[in-house]
Amino acid sequence: MRLAGGMASSAAMLVAVATGFAGVVVAAQARAQTPAPPASPASLNQSGSLNQSGAFDSQTTLAPWSAAAQSTIAGTNIPQQGVAVPQRPANKPRRVDIQLGSSVIYDTNASRSNAARAAALNLSRSDIRIPLAVNLDIVLPSGPNSFSLNGNIGYDFNVRNTKRNRENISLHAGYQRNFQPCAVSLGSAYQRGTIQLGNIGFVTGQPVSVSNVETRTGLNGSVSCGSVGGLRPFVSANYADASNSDARRAFANYNTITYGGGLVLGQPSFVEVGVLASMDDTKYPNRSGSTFLAKSFQSRSVGVYFQRAAARHLKARVQLNYTSVNNGGGGRSFNGLSGQANATFIPGGRFVFDASFSRATSGSLTAAADYQILTAWGASVTAAVGAKTSVALNVQNAGRKYIASSYNPIHPLISDTIRTYGMSARHRLGRRLNLNADVVRESRRANDPFFNFSGMRFSIGASLSL
Repeated sequence: MRLAGGMASSAAMLVAVATGFAGVVVAAQARAQTPAPPASPASLNQSGSLNQSGAFDSQTTLAPWSAAAQSTIAGTNIPQQGVAVPQRPANKPRRVDIQLGSSVIYDTNASRSNAARAAALNLSRSDIRIPLAVNLDIVLPSGPNSFSLNGNIGYDFNVRNTKRNRENISLHAGYQRNFQPCAVSLGSAYQRGTIQLGNIGFVTGQPVSVSNVETRTGLNGSVSCGSVGGLRPFVSANYADASNSDARRAFANYNTITYGGGLVLGQPSFVEVGVLASMDDTKYPNRSGSTFLAKSFQSRSVGVYFQRAAARHLKARVQLNYTSVNNGGGGRSFNGLSGQANATFIPGGRFVFDASFSRATSGSLTAAADYQILTAWGASVTAAVGAKTSVALNVQNAGRKYIASSYNPIHPLISDTIRTYGMSARHRLGRRLNLNADVVRESRRANDPFFNFSGMRFSIGASLSL
């Protein structure tokens, strides 16, 4: 009876919010703003545009990899292991796409916990979240130069858990210059938002700050030289910084410097293959005092690269590394395979199949660990239904192993897996307005049941291009 009453109360609140919201012109929220998985794995860029016959236009492209701009799978940041092969500058047309965005999201387990833990955190388990955002996708070519800016700037409103109201920002800026036969690429990234409660990984004996803000910044640059269709050597360097606003979590703050290079051979319009090597040096600046965790770790990677980006039906990119991690003799070192693989397949016109896989070592902002080994994958199928509507099914999985010199004796977190299943629908109204609806089931399973949770999310929204 209590459950039925709670669900009825939540449903009534959702109807009330949606009714008041109906008079506002809203836009579909950007991927980083909505916790629900996108119709395609986040490491792929699939526009989902339809032509007049109701088929996909086959202009699906693979998103460029960059250590400065992390993708997200199952609500987890997925870092690039080592350096990424820089893409040759292309003659991209001028594009200025600005959208205003929002949605209404009902979450059956906004606390990402059981009832007892939610009460201890002073959180309501069910909640309605209303994110507002401005989404940007801008490319400005000028002769041999090209400037770009994409991402979103927004704010999240929570009806019940108001302490989690906060800005949510994810931006990436880039610059490319073509100096025949060389090309220079520069990039920067900035991400800021409240901690994802489903990623909390350590207990301090005090109430965990559910308002903790995570900030990630990144810079990257690369130089590549060579003729089209021939050998193209390159060098690349990246800097990434990640920090928590909560002083009790400051010991998990870290920064990483990555540098390396490689040699690529092939025709960009058909197939490219290459070899590469890189070094990563990660430091925890707030672990200089006595601590049971490592103060730094280093990783070395050598790998091979393959890209098939211009094919009509099948596009794929694979970077496979052998990575060795040394954390100073503390916790276990890692020696094994890492890398990324993305593929998109358009067999006819009405279907798009996407798949992605990633494995990387990195620091962790949310767990008491020397470093983490993250293995993630995602898959989706998107279908066009008529000329204005598309529907999608997707599954995403992120598994993490936390390597530590010594684990917390109270609820130690050694490994966990977050998995999501989603269904979504998109409908275009005219040239500028789009509607969307999503249903997502999310769960977490860890070595300690203290961290386990499951829940559902239901969202409705719309998008308006300016």
